[in-house]
Amino acid sequence: MKEPVARLLNLTHVEALKLYNTLKGSKKEDIIVTEILEELEKYWIPKKNEIMPHYNFFNRKQKEYKNFYTFVTSLRELVVDYEFGDLEEKIIKTRIILGIYSAPFLKVAIGIPMLNFIPHVNLCLSKVSELKFLQDVM
Repeated sequence: MKEPVARLLNLTHVEALKLYNTLKGSKKEDIIVTEILEELEKYWIPKKNEIMPHYNFFNRKQKEYKNFYTFVTSLRELVVDYEFGDLEEKIIKTRIILGIYSAPFLKVAIGIPMLNFIPHVNLCLSKVSELKFLQDVM
């Protein structure tokens, strides 16, 4: 065991030594400090829970007292953490349609083709924010 590795293991917790003893691959003499630190990071850094954020996104619905702008904004904030790739826009549209509270808007939203849906939503959102701005100014 090299001296820097021995110092590292001496300074760390007993769990680090147990983890070091389970390392496979190259000979223990050839292992360097950075390899040990990488393994310790993998072991102790908490794993990301992918299920809960998906649950939160797919169960998001527009509340009766929330406006459409807030609903769509919350969906866009939630979808940032996921890796939906090319499906992101379709998933947002689907979640909007399934979670919208306003029945008249739902009828309109269902009829808009996918290619035009997000631009329509963006237009609606810009109009809403424009109206809010005008109300605040007056």
